[in-house]
Amino acid sequence: MQQPETRLYRAVVLQAVADIAGPRLGSEGVTGRWPLLSAERRLRQRAFEWVLDDADYPFSFRDCCRVLGLAAQRGREGLVQMTGLRAGPYRAANGGPKELK
Repeated sequence: MQQPETRLYRAVVLQAVADIAGPRLGSEGVTGRWPLLSAERRLRQRAFEWVLDDADYPFSFRDCCRVLGLAAQRGREGLVQMTGLRAGPYRAANGGPKELK
């Protein structure tokens, strides 16, 4: 059984994945609804920014991946591939543009 802290880190990452995936991938039974509402776009953008931000602070994407034994860069690339989103239009949480390499 996982420790409570590990479960919390896992839940944070899974919530970000759900926010990025959005309703197009079937959450809450609204598959295929497009375009996203502006609130959904903002939520998706904030989650994507969090994932792309390479800063290391408590509960950053990088920190969560480290605790969970995951490779942060592979996770980022997988999310981009899974969702079809491109990193270019999003800004990193630290205020600068961020591109996946």
